[in-house]
Amino acid sequence: MKTPVDWEGLFEDYEAYRTTPQPAKPFEMPGAALHAISFPTPEDVRSITAALSDDKRKWLVAEVAASSKGKLAQIFLKPMLDAAIDEVNPSYNRSFIEPCLQSVGFRPVNDYLLEVLQTGTAFRKAGAANALYWAQMGLSFPPGTTVFTVEHATPESQAEYAALADLWDRKKLLLLETFVWNPSVDVRRSIIPKLDLDARSYPESHRQMVAQAIEQARSSDDDYIRHRIEVQLGNVNVFAPLPHREKQKSG
Repeated sequence: MKTPVDWEGLFEDYEAYRTTPQPAKPFEMPGAALHAISFPTPEDVRSITAALSDDKRKWLVAEVAASSKGKLAQIFLKPMLDAAIDEVNPSYNRSFIEPCLQSVGFRPVNDYLLEVLQTGTAFRKAGAANALYWAQMGLSFPPGTTVFTVEHATPESQAEYAALADLWDRKKLLLLETFVWNPSVDVRRSIIPKLDLDARSYPESHRQMVAQAIEQARSSDDDYIRHRIEVQLGNVNVFAPLPHREKQKSG
């Protein structure tokens, strides 16, 4: 019989550990929690899903998911990605993206993030754009490589990337369209580091839109957007970090 997880006690213990400046030893993850993240009972689903909406408790779930090493139950995919989208620190969202990639691969993760980028509120669009950074496919290169583009990757890595070419094309077009059409400062801030500004890499229908995006960025009232477009164009070598969004207000 499966040992039930004392989620309440575990959340409290992990929060105490996480907020200790120099813990004496690593946090010991109970085996029952690792089993629950892969083979959850209805009570596990309720506890874990609720925790992913909580700013403190979600970090334990991220830790358990990472420790599962690619065995995250499918039912947690959407709540995990939503936690990544809602996290206002564009670095911390990684904790929720990587366990999903290890468990289901690049296509389901990117499909969900792109759907939110296309249909979500401005807050969620910006969060999805931030999360896409960690959902990219890394490439492998032969020893001695000096140019790190798809064309110079290993044949195996090129083949893996090409198998998802439709996904990468969809992302590139959607990022450009959203930047041009959505006036939200947070949305544009989150998208601009990811924009491909080579008009030749787009279909004819989108080439003029690249010039429009550049003009919008250069004339923006936002310092970060004006700065970052010059980085993207190669005119500035040192770039400022992406400002954090404000937390979404409930109600």
